[in-house]
Amino acid sequence: MTDWLRRAGRGLLPDGRTLLWSVADGRRGRRWRSSTIDPDGRLVLALLYEQSAEGRFTRLELVNASGMLTLHPESDGARVDGNVVDGAGVRPISLPWASDFVLVVHDSPIPEILTRRAIPTGRKVSAALVIAGDLSIMSVSSLAGQGTGPAADDRGVPALASPSEWALEDDAPP
Repeated sequence: MTDWLRRAGRGLLPDGRTLLWSVADGRRGRRWRSSTIDPDGRLVLALLYEQSAEGRFTRLELVNASGMLTLHPESDGARVDGNVVDGAGVRPISLPWASDFVLVVHDSPIPEILTRRAIPTGRKVSAALVIAGDLSIMSVSSLAGQGTGPAADDRGVPALASPSEWALEDDAPP
């Protein structure tokens, strides 16, 4: 990362819901936070997504009506581990992972946009982990025929309808 990105914004997703987001670069990488809000103003999903300074996925935390999920790659990069906490208790997660995988989260475009951007130029997506609204996770070997959500600008910020954007600090340049 050359210039530090410290911004917040909002916009409309294709289905009419609002995505509120913030992104803050730091010495260890980039931290994204977002909330997806339905047209009636109800919170659908709260998400935290962290990247290394090189842009690799390092942590995902999300909360929705089904429960809470935490997911992070192991140090060797070959697996992701974490857990789901819901009304039934705790469900451990341990799944295969690789640098050319995409992470898709129902109700938020941010993880998919960012994991796609981290794949080296010329390489194709080999698989995806898809987190459903009930926090179940499915491994998909091909994303063919599946929507990829909104596009992103050159900073990785989702390209949304009716966007607004602000600096996180009062003294930051516009």
